[in-house]
Amino acid sequence: MTANYNTIGAAGKCNRIVEFLYWALVDRIGPFEIIARVGRGAVATVFRARRDGREVALKVLDDSWIRDAVVTKRFRNEADVLRLLDHPNIVRLLEAGEEGERLYMALELIGGPTLEKAIRRRAFTHRESAAIASHVARALAHARGCRGVIPKPPI
Repeated sequence: MTANYNTIGAAGKCNRIVEFLYWALVDRIGPFEIIARVGRGAVATVFRARRDGREVALKVLDDSWIRDAVVTKRFRNEADVLRLLDHPNIVRLLEAGEEGERLYMALELIGGPTLEKAIRRRAFTHRESAAIASHVARALAHARGCRGVIPKPPI
C-alpha cells in the first residue's frame, strides 16, 4: 500500500513537526554539511549545504517517505534523468547518494529568487516574459531530445 502524497490531519502535521525538529538538530548528511533549509516540497526538503568548500542545493527525501517504494523509485528516477541532461537552463545533478536509508541529490546551487517569488514581486514586461519562455522552451526541447527523458505525446 502506498501513502497518499497529500497527507493531512493531525498525523501529517505531527510528522512535519517531528521532521522540522529533526532537521534543526542535523548538521550533516553524508559528506555534506547542512547550512540552512531553503525549501520544502511534497516529499523532499532542500538545504543549502557544503562539501569541500563548494555550496550545493541538497535535496533530501523526507523520512516519512523512505519506506514508500513508489516515492523512492520516483526520487531515484529523477536523479537518473538529471544525470542525462546537460543544458544551461536545467539545474545540474552533481551527485546522488544514500546515507543509511536516506536518499539525497546534490544539485547545482542557483542564486536568486524562484520564478514564483519574482512574479509575486513585480510584473514582467512582455520582452522579459518572452525571454523566460524562450529559456524554458529550450530546456524542454533539450530534455525531449534526450532518449528516455520526456516521452513524445502520441499523435
